Amino acid sequence: MNRIDILNLAVVGLCCQFLMPLDAYAQNRPSKAVSAAVPNPAPKSFDKDVALKAKIRIWGWTLTQIAKREGATMFVDVPLDLDPPNITYDKPYGVAAMMALANSSDRVWKETASVQTFTRSAVRKSTAQVTAALEWLGVLPDDEFGRLLGGEVALSDLDPQTRDIMLGLAGWEPDMSFTLLGKLDSTQVQLRMCPKVRFTDPKTGAPKDLRISSYPKRNALKPRNAGIDLTYGPLDKPTSGALKFGTGEILTLLEVVRRAGDVFHITYEVDSRVGENRYFLSGSYNKEVFEEVLSKVSTVPPVRVKQLKPDRAGNLALVRSRILGREHGTLDVTRLRDPLQFRGSDEIEQFNQKYGSSEELSANDFLGGKSMLASDLCMGMPGLSLFLQQQGIAPNTMLNLDVDFALDFQAPGNHIVSHGYGVVDGEKVPMWAPNQSAIMLQ
Repeated sequence: MNRIDILNLAVVGLCCQFLMPLDAYAQNRPSKAVSAAVPNPAPKSFDKDVALKAKIRIWGWTLTQIAKREGATMFVDVPLDLDPPNITYDKPYGVAAMMALANSSDRVWKETASVQTFTRSAVRKSTAQVTAALEWLGVLPDDEFGRLLGGEVALSDLDPQTRDIMLGLAGWEPDMSFTLLGKLDSTQVQLRMCPKVRFTDPKTGAPKDLRISSYPKRNALKPRNAGIDLTYGPLDKPTSGALKFGTGEILTLLEVVRRAGDVFHITYEVDSRVGENRYFLSGSYNKEVFEEVLSKVSTVPPVRVKQLKPDRAGNLALVRSRILGREHGTLDVTRLRDPLQFRGSDEIEQFNQKYGSSEELSANDFLGGKSMLASDLCMGMPGLSLFLQQQGIAPNTMLNLDVDFALDFQAPGNHIVSHGYGVVDGEKVPMWAPNQSAIMLQ
């Protein structure tokens, strides 16, 4: 499963983002300078060349803005399989900004000869991050594990190594990497349970899993003492040279070395496996710096053989066992009632009067793997009943209850969705989403 598959599964489909209604735009309207400068998103076209050019244009604009804000010379292996993040921060963040870009682009950042280089990793970062997070959860002291379950942990509470892992996970939703700059003290990290049911598909006879959207109960973070700004670290001052790329360009590696060859009066040979890869370069380079950076960025790592895969199942079982011995309460699924509002203006109120204003599932039933009929699970919960009906699950279907685990990240405020637009009164306006993401630990 590649990173795109993981993102589609773990981020988009698992209740991690809720777009702000467009009528809220007036209360959150950004400056026209920000929204007007962002290039139009890639067209939904079957013309791959047109779509590629549009993607290159957007990435070029995004990386240029980062290079300008940070005053950095950059050499980036551009991930054209991903959308770029929205960068709305307005002051230099140095090291933190480089890490944010690395997290949102699935690249490895390193400062090489005063140049900020971003290269592909031999192992997908997302895989390594989930493995590291599960291993951390397995050894976390009991009191800290309890605080994490209760939503009482801020990013600034974590040690630097763990904080980097958490920022990497939050960066699976690309906008979050830059949204969290300067917000370590106010970003809440929470381990939560995500209920799901397993049943036999009546059409195919195959077992099927269905996750149920639940809303985590959050405790407000207590204010942290203001201290050293953990999010800023200066970058090395760039050197200058005869090979110039100005505020930034995206070129193929062949185009890069041809230009360098013309300037330095030398011929470079390029491995054909990477010759057509796109790279963003900004600033200027002398011959020595260019060749050192080129060797780092363009090297193709060999295939590595690992005898053992990470024990994800064992790590997840350990997390479950640590939760089982605690007081869990309920899993809030009240949000499933939202579609009922479209049936009639007063229907929600009628359900609230009849069944109460909330719908909550027993966490112990799901942690314990209980089995029951769909009709019994939905008793007194019209929102959940409607949801299961929409999924084709009949009331007499036998359900096996289970639970997955996710790490939630939430910071105050909202952010503009990457290159997403709506229309209000004929005007194209940005779409907003809360500063939160949820990453499934699978």
